[in-house]
Amino acid sequence: MPPGKRLLGVLSCQKEAKHRLAILETWGKEMPTGWDLKFFVGSSSWEPEKDPAVIEFIGPAGSVYQMHPTKAEVPKEAGLWAGVEVLDCPDSYLGTAWKGKAIQRYAKEHNYDGLFLAMCDTLVNPSMLQKACVGEAAAQVFQATPAKAYPHRVPCPHGGYGYWLSRETLAAIYDEPVRHYSEDQSTAFALHHVGIRLRDNRLFSNNRLLGGYWMIGTVSRHLSTKAVEFKPDDIYTAWHESKRRMVRYPGWDGVCKKCGGVKFKLGFYGPQCADCGDRRPMA
Repeated sequence: MPPGKRLLGVLSCQKEAKHRLAILETWGKEMPTGWDLKFFVGSSSWEPEKDPAVIEFIGPAGSVYQMHPTKAEVPKEAGLWAGVEVLDCPDSYLGTAWKGKAIQRYAKEHNYDGLFLAMCDTLVNPSMLQKACVGEAAAQVFQATPAKAYPHRVPCPHGGYGYWLSRETLAAIYDEPVRHYSEDQSTAFALHHVGIRLRDNRLFSNNRLLGGYWMIGTVSRHLSTKAVEFKPDDIYTAWHESKRRMVRYPGWDGVCKKCGGVKFKLGFYGPQCADCGDRRPMA
């Protein structure tokens, strides 16, 4: 692997071929120089939620079982096409934590400078990757509740928005076990256990929806939850909406020149910084 190369790994599954195609036809075609975009699926039929050793260590899956029926399905597709890495890990929804760990190890073993780990329902803004992916670990952060395998309340990366792990961080958590069925919470426990501070980066934190899936100035948006069906068309719709907003506000690059804020609201004369109130003239 050439020095300086970074990986954007998309946690996918075999049944999401159309979702992967949608990504390649939208934000995936805008990847900046120095980044590899790869999709990852699992090939193992192992069901961790039914393994007595896993249940003894982590406990039962609990509320993670409560998902939309389409997300619980695990049909295999006829074949896998180029650009998909097949890992020896579960391909099911309840196996995402093990797949996430496998992707982290893949990034480390292939000598990447770091990993931005996303999901198929993460709408990525590639132009913001370099600015957002800094430090040891960065994400939109919430507090993970204590669990059987790690009874501590710790900062947790929001997996739906994607999160960043540096090369050094990948090496530090390489041998950390999976401690939760939720991929992001398991990573949170690993980071806390090895003493790595998770940075709550504001570039991951824009929750403001302005007329759709608008995301200028932030690195990503989360388009779905476990309780709703997620269709490939949702990716196309969200991406086109983000482009429409960029055209509508061509003079706004998403970062306030006065205070550095990345959130804005719609003022009477156009975009207005939500942090300091500064306005920029429209182009």
